[in-house]
Amino acid sequence: MPTPPIVHARWLIAAAAAAAMLLVSGVTPLAATGQQTHYELHDLIELGLEINPDLESARYTVDASRASLQAARLLRNPTFDYTFGNAESWDGTEERRTSGLTLGLPIENPFKRHHRIGMSEAEWRTAQHTFHSLQLDITYEIETHFYMIRRLQDLATLAEQNVTSLEEALRLVQARVELGEARELEAIRLRVESMRARNELNATRSRLDLERRHLNTFLGNRLPSDFTIGEGEAFAPAPLSETSLQERMLLEHPRLALAEAELERARSQLSYARSGLLPDPTLSGFVAEGLDGRDRGLGVSLEVPLWNMAGREIAESRNTVLMKERALEAIRLNQTIEVSIRLSELRITEASLRLFHEGLLEQAEQSLRISEVSYNQGEISLLDYLDAQRIYYSVLKDYADTLYAWHLNRAALERAIGGDLS
Repeated sequence: MPTPPIVHARWLIAAAAAAAMLLVSGVTPLAATGQQTHYELHDLIELGLEINPDLESARYTVDASRASLQAARLLRNPTFDYTFGNAESWDGTEERRTSGLTLGLPIENPFKRHHRIGMSEAEWRTAQHTFHSLQLDITYEIETHFYMIRRLQDLATLAEQNVTSLEEALRLVQARVELGEARELEAIRLRVESMRARNELNATRSRLDLERRHLNTFLGNRLPSDFTIGEGEAFAPAPLSETSLQERMLLEHPRLALAEAELERARSQLSYARSGLLPDPTLSGFVAEGLDGRDRGLGVSLEVPLWNMAGREIAESRNTVLMKERALEAIRLNQTIEVSIRLSELRITEASLRLFHEGLLEQAEQSLRISEVSYNQGEISLLDYLDAQRIYYSVLKDYADTLYAWHLNRAALERAIGGDLS
């Protein structure tokens, strides 16, 4: 099948722009400015992941939670207690200075320690999965801007072709009107049609400029004003198994992993609260200089949970576990539905694009050529010719819109499963 006209136009415009820059400057844009001006999709994603402030904040949170986990694994510090004073016998016949030294070592309940460290580990995993979720969202946002720019560039190219074609036809009709071979009404109709096409071109260019600025703003205005972008992912339908995608989502999606880490932290919190009913012992050794001599010995102390039985902490932790369990079920269900919906939408757009590539684009081009010849030979009216031209450009617009929808659905499916399809 011949290459679609929209592709030919895109290459011609790109080649013309490159040639003009070479003639004016004599050097390549990179050599002239010293800055990259052309960006592929992966370049923009890499830049976005590097400079996004929310992602940078999440990265610091990961580092902080890792440091917190390392601190949680440390043992408690020993205690040091030194006393001094004077001692006097009851009858007042003897007096001397006294002193005492006590070294204590708090020993955390091993069950409590295990669950406390488990909470820190879950917090660290939570921070990591939050970071990965943000990466996923930022990547999708950049892809959305990227393919919207590609779509608007295609529509602008079509609008330029339409304006050129109508203005050329207008010149021919005006010449025929002057020769008395055509009516003035035909020239008026073409002039109106040309003005409508010119307005559409200006509107598309304005939308394109706005979308380019949106992308640049999202990337911290790191792109030069004259930046260009690549083609992006080429249309290449591949058989996708919904079962395998669902399994991959359950294993890899950061939002699901985030919910699981939050549930694990809540469970560790509940176990930690329950283990608080068991006291933490403190071992101690002491040396004391008293009135009657020196005392040495070892001791152990326990905190008796007599008044505070941690009932409130246990109840709150239990409710948090139930809440996180329901949240995990909801996220798992929502992501499962999301994968199914996005895959169905992708398959629909793939089927539509196959129709374009299997003959619709070629037939639309042939129909326009036949209409042009028939109009020039007087076999059809101007209105019939304009209708044929509208149909031709409408087909190409539908193709650009469908290609954009396919890119968008593919990006949405990758976001739903939590990773690339390739």
